[in-house]
Amino acid sequence: MKNILIILITNFFFLSCIDMIKSSDEEFYESVHIQGGGWFEFYENSENENLELIDDFTLQVWFSGQAETGDEATCIAYLKGNLSNIAIYRNPNINNMLMIYDNEDLIQEIEIESINFNEQENFYLLSIIKNQNEITIYINDNLIMQDDANPLVIINDDTIKPIIGTTLNANNAPENLWYGYIDEIRLWNTALHDTTISFHNQYPTKLSSSYKEEDLLSSLHGLWDFRIDMSEESIDNVFQNVDDNLVYAIIYTLESMSNELSELGR
Repeated sequence: MKNILIILITNFFFLSCIDMIKSSDEEFYESVHIQGGGWFEFYENSENENLELIDDFTLQVWFSGQAETGDEATCIAYLKGNLSNIAIYRNPNINNMLMIYDNEDLIQEIEIESINFNEQENFYLLSIIKNQNEITIYINDNLIMQDDANPLVIINDDTIKPIIGTTLNANNAPENLWYGYIDEIRLWNTALHDTTISFHNQYPTKLSSSYKEEDLLSSLHGLWDFRIDMSEESIDNVFQNVDDNLVYAIIYTLESMSNELSELGR
């Protein structure tokens, strides 16, 4: 069973800006460093309308972990439904293990030799795919398996609200917040094929192998790369899709905590 850290708070708020840390002459930040105090939610059309996923989708996150103390599982991605929830945690004691929970029940643990969540400079690609009512999960280009022969398939036909970096309890208070770096978030309104997942893992900065893949590129609903010019004096906590579509990633921050823009990236 996972250990759950319940953060007892009665007040948390939007940041008007986030801290900016510059350590060299590089021109751009590359990621957001969240350290147990921040998480991302998503909105569309206005900053008050929750982005809800009903049909097929693929949610991708380029992320890293970091060395931390404590025995609490931290959550990298959470799918909050009206009647269901799916959460992906880092095992607090094994630095290369992910744990998958469906409606609070542990359904799979996976260890991957090439992963070390204690090393913050190592970035990994998490892909969550919904095809009709079946959800599958990849870490890099490794499909998470149920057993040696069958992939892990989570049946879910709920309307889903995606969250990166925490779970939310029944009172919408955050729990099990992630420690590490969020380099890029991508949201597609289609279930990506495994060959596309493999391509993204092999070429981390590319969306497609060719501009001729119009159907694929047109299915990209949201992209947030956090590549921000260091000359900016103040940066809001609301990140609009890089193509200026009305889709937003908003970083929330616990009171007394902070998040930082960082040059560290994949």
